[in-house]
Amino acid sequence: MKKLLAASAVFLVTFFSLIIQDQQGAAQEGAFATFNNLEVKIILSKWQGLYLSTGQTSDWMRSHQNRNRNYSFFPNGRLMVFVGTDDYDRMSKATGSRTYHLLPFREKREPSYSRKDEATVKVLLPSGYTALLSVETGDLVGIDGYNVTSAPLAHFDTMVKNRGGVEIAPLKGQLLVDYGWRTGETSSTQLWSPSVILDDNGNRCNIKNSDIAMRDPRDPDEVIFKFNNNDELAKFLKVKCPKLLWR
Repeated sequence: MKKLLAASAVFLVTFFSLIIQDQQGAAQEGAFATFNNLEVKIILSKWQGLYLSTGQTSDWMRSHQNRNRNYSFFPNGRLMVFVGTDDYDRMSKATGSRTYHLLPFREKREPSYSRKDEATVKVLLPSGYTALLSVETGDLVGIDGYNVTSAPLAHFDTMVKNRGGVEIAPLKGQLLVDYGWRTGETSSTQLWSPSVILDDNGNRCNIKNSDIAMRDPRDPDEVIFKFNNNDELAKFLKVKCPKLLWR
């Protein structure tokens, strides 16, 4: 995950001269397109397959004091919101991320993107969910099954206080794991760190990351979700979080 943070920080710099833009992007490694101030890219990860990465254009960043907010959408439903700035000299003090997990599992599919209307781009996520992104701000504006709100990018001190500025809440039948915000790294990789699982009725279940994740035996810097399907998830929630309502 440290590697992923570093990759997100240079999201708008690398590979651009090597990629052909495609306004109707299908599941192909390196597929890339620009929609006004929004950039969308399909990336092949080492272990997880294809995922979607989105963020603001370099021109938009330059006009906003080199601040940016990128989104990475993974096949198992994990969503990382990464904030990068030049507000401090050290990257560990000028970047951070907040990670969510969209549940229940849906049938995985090949990621793609297309223009929905003048204001938004529709992205089909590898997790099976669908999201909308603003072409004006480059930000996430909607996910089917969830309410999404976002605050404008500001000085990094402000972004720390509002935990990245993106809030997601589950609607009926949905769950959300909120791993929280962490400056300089990702909260979901810290197995000792507390997280919370939410349902649409306001019920909360406090857990530790180690309850739902473990070290990836293929890469000690990475963690993997312990559950592969909704039946496995349901068995865990029945014991650990019986008050959550989702099925």
